[in-house]
Amino acid sequence: MAEMRSAIKALSEHVPSNEFYKWIDVWSGCMKGSVFVVLLVFYVVTGRLLSKEAVAHVLGIDNLPANRMCLTTDEYLHGMISLVNELPRLSMYLVIKGNYNAPERIASNVNQIHSTFKELNLKNDSLRKRFDSIKYDVKRLEEILYDLTLRGLLGTSGSDCPDLVPVTDAAFSEQFYTRLC
Repeated sequence: MAEMRSAIKALSEHVPSNEFYKWIDVWSGCMKGSVFVVLLVFYVVTGRLLSKEAVAHVLGIDNLPANRMCLTTDEYLHGMISLVNELPRLSMYLVIKGNYNAPERIASNVNQIHSTFKELNLKNDSLRKRFDSIKYDVKRLEEILYDLTLRGLLGTSGSDCPDLVPVTDAAFSEQFYTRLC
């Protein structure tokens, strides 16, 4: 994480003032990947999500001049979709390791994220195409839960999954960053 912070800071120093959106396509893919890494690690460690502001804080973007570097909503949402695309694999891994309750919590979280994305008015762009992949992730998680239910490995209490609330506290995200490094 420290390397990502320093690379982002170095990049921001080379962006001319007020020309952020002129050059954003150069590093946008790397930024989406960085957001995904932060979200995935935080989700695996805590089972919760980070807000856009907290991700920006972990990456050190909140301390940089906004006219040279910022975390765009598009980059954050792409990172979130990448996280959702990875969660069925995580769920399958946890089942193999003997954790039969985690897939239910993960499926509940993915369903909440999917319903939130459905409320957005996405146009015909890359974000819309990536959003369409979430329904297949929901289906894969439902298949995992179905298999666990058939084998009698899943409890019958389906309402034990807490609502997924993103962490927005900067102090909490700073503690998380410190713990990672």
